[in-house]
Amino acid sequence: MSSRITAELREEVGKGAARRARRQGKVPAVLYGRGFPTRHLLVEAREFEALLHRGGRGVVELEIAGETVRSLVKEVSRDPIKDTLLHVDFLAVEEDRPVEVEVPVVLVGQAAGVREGGVLEHYVDTVTVSCLPRDVPSALEVDVSGLGLGDHITAGEIRLPSGVRLLTPPGEVIAAVTETAAHREAAAEASAGEGAPPGS
Repeated sequence: MSSRITAELREEVGKGAARRARRQGKVPAVLYGRGFPTRHLLVEAREFEALLHRGGRGVVELEIAGETVRSLVKEVSRDPIKDTLLHVDFLAVEEDRPVEVEVPVVLVGQAAGVREGGVLEHYVDTVTVSCLPRDVPSALEVDVSGLGLGDHITAGEIRLPSGVRLLTPPGEVIAAVTETAAHREAAAEASAGEGAPPGS
């Protein structure tokens, strides 16, 4: 799956030029790759934010002065206070060469353990995979409906599309259903009540 956004060649570089670009609603960016000349670019902030909202981790087709370059978003820098975009790194990709990319993990379904008084915890938002650019998934769905209280699901249990290989350690916990303090207290009180002598 690929998305398409427009970029323009950046004629000025440096902090001052970058600040002026951001005031105009544009984000400084750089495009690089194996055997590919580095290019300094500008992309529209709104257009790029919309790309990220749609997932943004698949192949991105950059339209640069009439040329289309297939790339991946490698790094996004944001202001730590305002959360505004500061800079974007794009990696140009070769169609026949595998790439390593982080893919969002989306939890689907209602965990059975939540109905038993537990809380669904989502520990890992992305996993790293290796595949050809055309096979990069926009997201990976993890069905948590079978998770009971105290159960968890690991990266190695994620169903991967054909041609996609997991690089994240397979034992890394993606999500788990944990007990709430209230549930533990209620269970402890019930257990104490069961063990109390008659008439107490």
